[in-house]
Amino acid sequence: MLPVDNAEPDTDLSILAVDSGQTAIRVRSRHPRFFEHSFPGAITSRSLLPQLADAVVAASRLAQRPFPLVTIGTTGLTDLDNDPERLLALCREAGTEQVRLAHDSITSYLAALGLQPGVVVAAGTGVVTLGVGVSGTQRVDGWGYLLGDAGSGYWLGRSALTHALRGYDGRGPATALTQVLIDAFPHPEDAYIELQTDPDKVRRIAGFARAVADLAPTDQVAESICREAGEELALSACAAADRVGLGADPRVCLIGGVFEAGAVRAATESALRRRLPGVRMVAPLGEGIDGAEELARVRPDHPLAGSVAIARSYGSRHLFRVQPPLRDYAWGSRTYIPELLGRQPDGRPQAELWLGAHPSAPGTIDGVGLHELLAGRPELAGGDLPFLMKVLAAGRPLSLQVHPSRDQAAVGYDREDAAGIALGDPRRNYADRQHKPEMILAITPFVALCGFRSPAEAADDLAELIGEQTGVGGELLRALRDPDEATALRRSVELLLSGRPEVRALAARLVAAAQQHPGRYADTVRRAGDYGDDPGLLAMALLNRVDLAPGQALHLDAGNIHAYLSGLGIEAMAPSDNVLRGGLTPKHVDVEGLLEIVNFTTMDPALVPASTSESEGVRLDSYRPELPEFSVHRLSALGGPRELDLTGPAMLIVTEGALLLEAGDERLTLQRGDSAFHAAGAPLRVRATDAPAVAYLTTLGAPPSEQE
Repeated sequence: MLPVDNAEPDTDLSILAVDSGQTAIRVRSRHPRFFEHSFPGAITSRSLLPQLADAVVAASRLAQRPFPLVTIGTTGLTDLDNDPERLLALCREAGTEQVRLAHDSITSYLAALGLQPGVVVAAGTGVVTLGVGVSGTQRVDGWGYLLGDAGSGYWLGRSALTHALRGYDGRGPATALTQVLIDAFPHPEDAYIELQTDPDKVRRIAGFARAVADLAPTDQVAESICREAGEELALSACAAADRVGLGADPRVCLIGGVFEAGAVRAATESALRRRLPGVRMVAPLGEGIDGAEELARVRPDHPLAGSVAIARSYGSRHLFRVQPPLRDYAWGSRTYIPELLGRQPDGRPQAELWLGAHPSAPGTIDGVGLHELLAGRPELAGGDLPFLMKVLAAGRPLSLQVHPSRDQAAVGYDREDAAGIALGDPRRNYADRQHKPEMILAITPFVALCGFRSPAEAADDLAELIGEQTGVGGELLRALRDPDEATALRRSVELLLSGRPEVRALAARLVAAAQQHPGRYADTVRRAGDYGDDPGLLAMALLNRVDLAPGQALHLDAGNIHAYLSGLGIEAMAPSDNVLRGGLTPKHVDVEGLLEIVNFTTMDPALVPASTSESEGVRLDSYRPELPEFSVHRLSALGGPRELDLTGPAMLIVTEGALLLEAGDERLTLQRGDSAFHAAGAPLRVRATDAPAVAYLTTLGAPPSEQE
């Protein structure tokens, strides 16, 4: 791989890189053992895909192993041939599961500059120039020997023969190129007939480019041909830089056999500096075969991604590297997730990483959403993936919220449908008919509010801050001191969500009072003080505060009103979007809907104990709420391998060290910050390759009858 860019290949399949040109088709694979070979060049007048597939299959036979991923940069790629699905079918014999196909202008660029912006002029038998900006690309020339390729080896060779014949028949000045013509064709009158009938004429004519370069220092005609070629090549580079907005100082790299001739390179660089005085000439990072290999690194958001055609067939795979999307909600911490994964903060709030198949933000595999993959291959998850895993980083409090039971969700969804409230409408509470149980496992100290506590105790804490008041404060304290706890809680919540201006005024006084008070409830209020006069600040007094130490887990079931205040953790949940909010939010608060599903009984926080197992130097701390949808595990490995008691689907993220995953014959190494999906159907083995390794897994849960 090229030494530039930190991006890892967007796949873990064994790669066969193919650099297909008119002179040769080169193939190379680095893993699991090095293999390299050359085949005869592509004949662009024939169908291209069978030629490419023949090279792939032949390489597989020579190397005596399959090539699951084939990355190809090729000359002569037309719209008709740009059919990766057909090419994949032709490569089946080589065990190919994925094909990435691109014009050699793309792979030439990648070989020269990697993923950086700039301009690459690739001049061999043909020539093509590619400019890549921040958000777009521009191809210049590369129109073939009949219509373009100005400055190419063919263009130089054709010019040499043209001037040689003009010197031979007296129409042009004398030139040493005429003797080159006679050496190749003792009867120059027959040269054109021989070349016109030669199926290899393009490569043969391009072969005369070397003589032009060699004679340039002493032959005026040869020197003028090289100078004109340099002007054409510089013009292409400037056009590409202008079209993609690279400014006055673009990086420009000249690659290909034509530039091995000092005269053409010098002429091109001179013309470039005359046109663009600030141009930065850079040396190439690699060669064409390296660029073909780099196709595996081109991510979906890169400007070149639209120029890479991909076809996939996942066969019987069980291990997939996943790219999880980052959600930058305003409440997110700017540092927790970067520090956990060994990355640099970027100044944005980084609230959640989503690891799952939720359609609004799915993890991606080779650029494909996991939800799309599972839609076509449901057996990979044993059906729908019943959980969503998140890395959650709360820098400030999330909203007070509650989730419905499955029955409540079905009723609410149908009711909102009947009322004509569209999905996506801010007033909509129910996006689906599913429940949304949750569990949070603390990685750092984590503060949460969870479920109602004794209303009398809540009244005492409030009175300590706001005093024994008249007005709305007095109403609230009296409601909380009702001897029937369920009545006390309902009346209090109804009052706080009544919309009365006095409630907001009371909340503002509460925030001011909390700044001068040392108590635990005052600390809770201070954590949410940015919400100003939000009634949720008063409602926080009604809830249990839970301070989780790292390694402790909290389960939140339907009807349990809650809020996360601060900390970093792994959250697992059923993948529903059904949420009703009760405060600490600018979003819609449906008071009637909230009151309908909140459980107005006092409850102790549902802490989930860990069950621990250890063997072969691998420890597993498992957190299993009484749910079939999910369980969460913290894995710490000093050695291995250890086979986990796991054959169902799983999501995994490594937060320390490096871990080797194995399923059947598949192997996948994850570094710190990497994520993966393990498909159902094969046991999972793990081993630390950089110890200590730490990872978090979310897997299927078990019904209550199967809990330990």
